[in-house]
Formats: sequence, structure tokens, C-alpha cells
Amino acid sequence: MSDLPKKLPRFTYRYFWNVDPAKIQISQSLPTVLEVLLERGNLRTYRWIIKNIPVKKIAETVRRSRQLRRKTATFWARYLKLDNSEVKCLSPEYRQLPSKPFYG
Repeated sequence: MSDLPKKLPRFTYRYFWNVDPAKIQISQSLPTVLEVLLERGNLRTYRWIIKNIPVKKIAETVRRSRQLRRKTATFWARYLKLDNSEVKCLSPEYRQLPSKPFYG
């Protein structure tokens, strides 16, 4: 994975409030980093992703993620020309999960 940047740019730090973003090593946690950036990022963030992360890695994350909202997953599936049936969080099984939190 030598084609990946080693560190996140400073303008993305605000999306990682639960960890120290300066310590994140992209190569070790790429799917999680991409899920956060794809879900919470802005246009500048998306441009950075497209410029610095191989499209195959982005597509793989979109296909496998269960953390992306339907709206986000649909956008990236269309952008990456993926069939919705390939995207886990757009599958019928995923859509049938309750959307309201359980208070038991």
C-alpha cells in the first residue's frame, strides 16, 4: 500500500473528534478512514480522496461498508459506477434493519 498517503491533511482533522487524527496511519485503517471522510466530508475532502486514494480502494470500501448512510452510499455508487446490488448497505437485508434506536 505504498501508493497511499501516510497522514491525513489537517483540513480533515475535524471529522475525527474521537481520536487524535495526527496519529492515524492511513494504510493501517483505510476502510474506517474512508467511511468517515465519505460520510462526513465536504467537497475539498472528496477532491483529496479522489486525488490520493486509488479508485479501487474507494470502491472496495463503498461495497463493503455498513456504516454509510443510504444517501451517501448511493451517491458514491453512482459516482464510481457500481451497481447497487454490489453495495452492502444498499442491499434489501440491510434496508430492513430498524432505523430507530432500541430502548429496551
